Amino acid sequence: MIKDKEIQKLDNSAVRLTITIDQHDAQKMYDELLARLQKDAQIPGFRKGKVPTYILEKKFGEGLRYETAERLIQEGLREAFDQIEEKPLSYSVPSLTSDFPTDFSKDVTFTVEYDVYPEFTLPDYSDITVEEPKVTISKEDIARELEKLRKQNSYVVEKQDGEVKEGDIVTVDYWELDGEGNPVEESRREDYVFTVGTRYNLYEFDDDLIGAKKGEVRTITKEFPEDYRFEEFRGKTITVQVEIKAIKEQRLPDLDDEFAQDIDEAYQTLDDLKKAIEERLMEQAKAVIRQKKIDQFLTELAKRTEIPIPASMLKAEMDASYQQLAQQYRTTVEALDKVLEQDGKTREQIYEEWKPSATEALKKRLIITRLIEERKIEVSDDELETFFKEVAEGAGASADQVKAYYAQMGQLEQIRYDLKERKLFDQLLEEIKVKKGPKVPFVDLVGANE
Repeated sequence: MIKDKEIQKLDNSAVRLTITIDQHDAQKMYDELLARLQKDAQIPGFRKGKVPTYILEKKFGEGLRYETAERLIQEGLREAFDQIEEKPLSYSVPSLTSDFPTDFSKDVTFTVEYDVYPEFTLPDYSDITVEEPKVTISKEDIARELEKLRKQNSYVVEKQDGEVKEGDIVTVDYWELDGEGNPVEESRREDYVFTVGTRYNLYEFDDDLIGAKKGEVRTITKEFPEDYRFEEFRGKTITVQVEIKAIKEQRLPDLDDEFAQDIDEAYQTLDDLKKAIEERLMEQAKAVIRQKKIDQFLTELAKRTEIPIPASMLKAEMDASYQQLAQQYRTTVEALDKVLEQDGKTREQIYEEWKPSATEALKKRLIITRLIEERKIEVSDDELETFFKEVAEGAGASADQVKAYYAQMGQLEQIRYDLKERKLFDQLLEEIKVKKGPKVPFVDLVGANE
């Protein structure tokens, strides 16, 4: 079918593909469609299958030519992509940039443009040096972790005669009052429980309850700003009555050997628990430092590497980030668009802000893939099975169950790639030059990674 084809490289990893289809093949496809139409056409004055072709062409000719052209383009592209290396990216649909080819009295020529996987060469990176900070675990770091454990193992007791203070857990009934001071029954809420200070209530009356006692009813008038989080309250003044039905406070366990034993039977004393915390924090610090060294290396290598990022690849990256942002807010991308509109912004403006960081992230991922390819890093089935066993041990499941889960989620190949990446980073960290960095408090080191 294809008589000739020409590929022209464009900027940002795009190509222009021009295909010429032999006139005979083009006319043959048109004639076949016309014959099929003639067989089924029913036109008054003619028997089915006996309508003269010139009448059909006069009545349906334009539509037939466009349908023929569409099929020629589809089959021409399919044949071309089987023959050339410059195949389109999965998210780059070839767009027609020439006139629609509807003249079959001569060879048919059409042109499309699309994005391809970027071509690039990695520069020498043997001289890249990364910095390794020195971290020590302080008594304050251990104390902070112990306090977290105390809060996780806290218990709640009811205050009998106490007053509400921040952090207390209160049970309340509340209702709005109309302009004459009468309860608005449809606004009434009973046995509502929240922690004072969290603002987890419609009216944010947390501060107004401080000092209140069980059984007390407080009348609260709130003036809501124009940008209040609940649209129906914006710019309004609303009076609410709140009845305190119960006040509970959180109590923390004593920090002693018994507490350590309650955390895990492996700890006999509080010192045992402190030592385990110190070891865990040090492992956490090592993991963060490892990632920081990898990031430094990739950032420097990305600066040195010219990679023409395709527009469709960049858009797909930002589309994924936008979708993830919507999921974080538990909404849809359409609803997120409307929220941006209220702030006077558009998705396109957000994408423009994201473009530099998205471009760098793509460059790094492309570099990682190229390094894996150049070093011929592979992950065997046995190594994959070892990974499943490690995950299974931590999850309290069998290796087969873990493998079946990843298979069901369609993530087996992604797991294999992640293990290749881990191997690559192990190799790089053995090779790259490292210089000593400054001393960094643990909390500062991990703070930027949480």
